[in-house]
Amino acid sequence: MSDIQQLRRTLVEHEDLAPYGAGLIEAAQAGAARVRRRRRVGYTAAVALATAAVLGGAPTLIGGPSAPVGASAAPHYRDAMQATLGIADGSGYKAFFHGVVGSTQYAVARPVADPNQFGGTVLVHDPGTYDGRRLLAGARVTVHGHPAYFVADLGLATGASDAGPPVSWPKTTPQPVPAVGWQDASGVWVVVYADGPLSDPRSTLLRVAAAVTLGPPADVRVPFQLGYVPAGLRPTLAELDHYDTQAALVGLGGRPSWDSLWPPSGVNTKFPVGIQVLPRSDYVDYPEAGRPPTTQIAGHDVWYYTDPRTAGRVFLAQGSNMVVHFGQCYMSIFVADRAQVPYPELTRMVTDMRFADCHDPATWLPPVG
Repeated sequence: MSDIQQLRRTLVEHEDLAPYGAGLIEAAQAGAARVRRRRRVGYTAAVALATAAVLGGAPTLIGGPSAPVGASAAPHYRDAMQATLGIADGSGYKAFFHGVVGSTQYAVARPVADPNQFGGTVLVHDPGTYDGRRLLAGARVTVHGHPAYFVADLGLATGASDAGPPVSWPKTTPQPVPAVGWQDASGVWVVVYADGPLSDPRSTLLRVAAAVTLGPPADVRVPFQLGYVPAGLRPTLAELDHYDTQAALVGLGGRPSWDSLWPPSGVNTKFPVGIQVLPRSDYVDYPEAGRPPTTQIAGHDVWYYTDPRTAGRVFLAQGSNMVVHFGQCYMSIFVADRAQVPYPELTRMVTDMRFADCHDPATWLPPVG
């Protein structure tokens, strides 16, 4: 661990592995250090996460070149699991976390030379979904040769809830959140705000803003693809984390929105189904260590839990959790209400899934086939 941010990120990514309230000492004695925390805004790339993180093919959408800001307006901007946001190669910044949350795309851009240094969280709000009046009242600046606006405080809450990646604001008193924003010709609002305390917010945010690109819609890609999806449930959130691991989250159902500093997390009660994928490790495998699988589905070992205390994880009493080991990858499927998504439905989902290599984003697939 190189800094407290990286430690915090790692803890968040594995939050679903946190044991139930009872038996924490025993778990620690067994060698499993866990952190239970509630993210006020939900789904992390727990992975939060990152989060997160999930824009149309991590190798091309975020890192690769894309069209300059200023695409022409179109009646339909993108599909739910598509993204247009990129961070330009050669800009000095990279999106270490990125994803889509309802009508919003995001990328947390950090300096390539030192990702432990803060940069900016970039949001791209679909046309007609964002009220930019607070930004329009700010100081006039220029980004990509067209007018933009700087405000010393975007008015996002930062203090009263659990702080977690991709941002690192102090958890004590609310902090002002400086931001730069503009409306693109396509109708989207682009907002860049500080992802942590900055010594010179205006200059830093303008540099990050200059790195933002908008291109044609590209599919979000994750380490699996659903063939069967329970009735009424479609992907509404996706998060990718490329900070210190390859991790992904997808939320099915619900109506997530970006309404604070952090994205809602897929592993919480706001989503009927949340699917998290991580590379396996002794830490990740710990809850299932020495516990025989419940069954095998499509050749993969599977554990199924309906009691959080038995699972060693946190989920609703009326919910369930299914863990799947595929190769050197770990999948955890959280269900908020097992009456809505019972065991046979989960079995069918896993049976019809395509699995990719969670270690290699080049193999990843759109969430639904």
